[in-house]
Amino acid sequence: MDVRHPPFSVCISESTPCMTENEIKALIEKYLKGTINKDEERLLEQFDKNIIERYAPRLTQVPETQKKAQQHLASVIGGSRKRRPILKMGLRIAASVLLLLCIGYLGIEGTQESPKEVVPVVLLTKQTNWGQKISMVLPDGSSVKLNSGSTLTFPESFNDSTREVVLDGEAFFDVVKNPKKPFVIKSGELKTTVLGTSFNVNAYKGEQIMAVTVLSGEVGVNTASGQLQLLPNEQCIFDINTKQLVKEHVNAKEILLWKDGILKFNDAGLGQVAEALER
Repeated sequence: MDVRHPPFSVCISESTPCMTENEIKALIEKYLKGTINKDEERLLEQFDKNIIERYAPRLTQVPETQKKAQQHLASVIGGSRKRRPILKMGLRIAASVLLLLCIGYLGIEGTQESPKEVVPVVLLTKQTNWGQKISMVLPDGSSVKLNSGSTLTFPESFNDSTREVVLDGEAFFDVVKNPKKPFVIKSGELKTTVLGTSFNVNAYKGEQIMAVTVLSGEVGVNTASGQLQLLPNEQCIFDINTKQLVKEHVNAKEILLWKDGILKFNDAGLGQVAEALER
């Protein structure tokens, strides 16, 4: 009777590549035919200790599983007599190979780790009314000063690879340095990426202009139309309509006076002044 079972794969260690069921069977076939080379035989032997230690207890935990395994082993050994007996491979290799056959027959999982449980991301939102400013500390210890009429959305805890937040409005960030986990601010079409620095993002929804200003460190700014690297006292301006991204030198401290409740205007139009005063 031809018993069908799901395919499986086995990993010995991080330094040794995983092998599929068909690859394992191919090595067994070579051994039985006497065509296996030394490297292949050594690889087959490497499965022995790992496989037995990981799976022998699982095969014997449930009596029904143990009985099925024994019956299948008996049929495998009997069916192999037409060629070189599988037990002549040596007790160590034979044990591994027979156990591997049972793994596939009984549908036991390979040595690859089970998928980690997916934990839902809990998002938090901080929002300011017009005329209101708030300071906060993010889960990684980075501090944020949120300007009026702004919204910041961030996870309750950052994942293993990035620290990502979403900003609508204006905020000053003082980011804790972590080269292995970039800090990313998404503001519509604008994406600002840093490893650890202090900078300002002005990106109110509905406005034509967005701006990123660097006080210290280095900041990367990306849009669909291009990207720029900014250093202290540099600012990038993104025009929503033309999609142009322009860099210029500025006095960052003057631009950040809003944090202290001070508004300073240089060559600003009446509309800009009125809008800033309204906020």
